[in-house]
Amino acid sequence: SEEKTLQYAKCVQDAGAQVLTVHGRTRDEKGPEAPLADWDLIQKVKAHVSIPVISNGNVVSFDDIAACLQHTKADAVMSAEWLRRNPAIFYGGENVCLFKMAREYIALVRRYPAGNGVVKNHLFKMLSSNPGGFNEHGDLRERLAMCFGLDEMEVVFEELAERRGPEPSYPTATHQDLLPKSQKAPDPDKAKSARAGRSDRERKGR
Repeated sequence: SEEKTLQYAKCVQDAGAQVLTVHGRTRDEKGPEAPLADWDLIQKVKAHVSIPVISNGNVVSFDDIAACLQHTKADAVMSAEWLRRNPAIFYGGENVCLFKMAREYIALVRRYPAGNGVVKNHLFKMLSSNPGGFNEHGDLRERLAMCFGLDEMEVVFEELAERRGPEPSYPTATHQDLLPKSQKAPDPDKAKSARAGRSDRERKGR
């Protein structure tokens, strides 16, 4: 409840915390039906404590940062899921090509190795919903999932980039993407692809 949330925030402060990060959802509000983060509650937490508060939730683009700070009165903003999809969210509002960032990420992994699962996940998140991304090339998405090392992943990535061509590919996320799955408008391209897939299966089954 709101009352317990405020009490807990105060207890954390009284226990010696010097900063508090608040994600505006409950532990049960997760998955495809998760609601928007509650900025109103974050604002109340901020007013209830005297230590700095960092707001988390609903930050999809650079413009959301100012909106969040104004609404919640928080001292700072953080992002998690959407920063994985667009590592340049905090880059002053400048659009940066996702393929350029992915190539830089691969170079960093060569210097600072990470587990295969982690790298695959980051590449997929970064290149899964943009023009020319894995969402448009299911065969490469499946190959990425089967990769056993960075060299193999880089080969798949470079093939994806080659298919895209020289045209930059920028993040396209909007607040529509934050809505629970049941409230989102249907994607006509995905519906068309699904119908085509069903037709192929039906033909093969004859």
